[in-house]
Amino acid sequence: MKMLSRAVASKLDNYVAPKRGDGLEDLCLDIFEHLLSKRGFPIIGGPYARIVAHGVSGDSQEGVDIYDPATMAAAQCKNQAGLKPSHLEDELRKLKNFGRPVSHYFFLLGRDAVPKTLQKWVDEANQRSAHAHSDESKAVIDSSEVRPMLHIMGWQEIKTYLFKSNFLMWKWGVAHPVIHQYPYLPTLDVGFLAETMDALENSLDVLPNRRDSRDAVEGLLRSVNVDGLVNLVADGKVEWEVFAGLQYFIETFLQALGVYRTYAVSVKDVDSQDPIIMEQGFALMNDLARHLPRISVLGYLRTVYRATRKLLKVFGDEESYMWEPVTVEHQGEEIEVDGDTTLLFNFEHEDWTAPYYVDPKEVDCLIRAIVEGVRRARQETEEF
Repeated sequence: MKMLSRAVASKLDNYVAPKRGDGLEDLCLDIFEHLLSKRGFPIIGGPYARIVAHGVSGDSQEGVDIYDPATMAAAQCKNQAGLKPSHLEDELRKLKNFGRPVSHYFFLLGRDAVPKTLQKWVDEANQRSAHAHSDESKAVIDSSEVRPMLHIMGWQEIKTYLFKSNFLMWKWGVAHPVIHQYPYLPTLDVGFLAETMDALENSLDVLPNRRDSRDAVEGLLRSVNVDGLVNLVADGKVEWEVFAGLQYFIETFLQALGVYRTYAVSVKDVDSQDPIIMEQGFALMNDLARHLPRISVLGYLRTVYRATRKLLKVFGDEESYMWEPVTVEHQGEEIEVDGDTTLLFNFEHEDWTAPYYVDPKEVDCLIRAIVEGVRRARQETEEF
């Protein structure tokens, strides 16, 4: 592994645990996921299940701050001074009410070292339940019946997992990449990147309260001319440039969506020990940094995107429209020829074949969704 610079190593060595309720559980959530992966904990709860924070400070958490359904491992974050074995015993007692199977139970401490009394209590507790753990890799213990395998880690050990992950170091401000061939990486807000990915995975459609996200809305919608679109059904026609602008919006939306889909690979690759794979990860992460403002508003503009795509699909067939004729002079005479600027549609004659009949109600519904969505988005960005 490439050595950290002295500045980064010093910052990591002096990195203090956040206070409970002020980032400790969020940090432990990230580290816990990385810890389970690095230690090779087996997946026994299904092919894929997302690790989650179990409630927030003040909730009734039944002894669990973090739970991973895939490995059935749980964690309790502790940052107060003067912890005693009785405190751990209390948390273990609460675990009986958790209601979900737990294979491994971690105490994650915000203090540098694990006190000997706590380590001794954990060791003795595991020895007492050793008969239930003859094969640790296959242990799946119901929290209401038998104790899971216990683990306890101090802050000094927890920090080593930041050392093992470039991505986590960036996210938590321990180190920032300054790589000349990847100009967007030094300014990457990794915390916001992670929040954005979670929002998209959970189908949230809220506009982030950030200037770059609001500028991204304006950028993505720049080619959309709602004034030229709003009377399409009433007029039975539209300027070709209006549809071209809608098509460009679709293309730029899909470009940002494609970059978003590289997130999981990029996070994995930047931590690779293969220099080529690691560089590929840097390149993907640089692209994510470049597109992050637009990625952050994909959910917000999803309704406009879907309506636009459906509208263009309705008129995707060349026989669904005709070019409005124009009059030109030819050899001293005026004649009509097909133009190339205005598209005509048929919303009235069901027996016509060219252009064939299109249901005006369907088109009007799609246009209304586009116009209202775009106007709302533009108004909200102007109010920022």
